[in-house]
Amino acid sequence: MRTTLLTTILSLLSLLGMATVTAQTTLETREGVINFNASSPLEKIQAKNEAVNAIYLSEKGDLGIVMLIADFNFPKPLMQEHFNENYLESEKFPKATFRGKLSRVPAFPLESEIETEAKGSLTIHGVAREVTIPVVLKPENGGLQLEADFIVRPEDHKIKVPRFLFKKIAREVQVEVSLPLQAEE
Repeated sequence: MRTTLLTTILSLLSLLGMATVTAQTTLETREGVINFNASSPLEKIQAKNEAVNAIYLSEKGDLGIVMLIADFNFPKPLMQEHFNENYLESEKFPKATFRGKLSRVPAFPLESEIETEAKGSLTIHGVAREVTIPVVLKPENGGLQLEADFIVRPEDHKIKVPRFLFKKIAREVQVEVSLPLQAEE
């Protein structure tokens, strides 16, 4: 399964025309974390995915992120089952991806924290949308820590929520991203 994710990341890079670039540092992680919060006043709905794969090419600021939808863990097993089977349909749409570029590309190694934006295509539930996401980059252990906090609207990705659940599931889902990126060895 992890080999498939690595293959997907490499495919993303080839689509961007980056695979042959050599005069840059490639940073990656297979242990990124994405949390989401779709809570409403009636129901607490939160989940965490701790197996997010990402690759960052420092020279041009190219960024690729891929994760398996089924890797999200919920506090309640029934909630996780409904998420995978009824809403995100993880068997039909197993991955979510981001393919894009940082608008402000810092020199690497990074010397201090900077704020920038990641602009690109976010694909969830088989639906790609162009997005601009605020990003913070911090130097960390010879690599960098990428953090982002943004909103995803389920309807933008054709995720259907039954009417009787509208009051239980937020229409705007808060997403937090934390990627500890290190130079590949």
